[in-house]
Amino acid sequence: MITISQRIDTFTKLGKLFSDISRQNKDSVYKKWVTIFDKKIKEAYQYNNWFTKENCLLSFKNWSKELTTIKLSKWIDN
Repeated sequence: MITISQRIDTFTKLGKLFSDISRQNKDSVYKKWVTIFDKKIKEAYQYNNWFTKENCLLSFKNWSKELTTIKLSKWIDN
């Protein structure tokens, strides 16, 4: 079974991925995923013009700020 600590670590890594996506960091350790998400963001806009690249990147940026070890631990403790 996965421990709370392992779950927090996993979500923290997801937050780092989201941060790299929002900054379009192609030199990231997650560069494969940054490229995939860049393509998916463009596809999303083609299907629905509300999903602009700027808004999608802002969403990833905001989620990356929430998915940190400190914030997740604090949330779990409450």
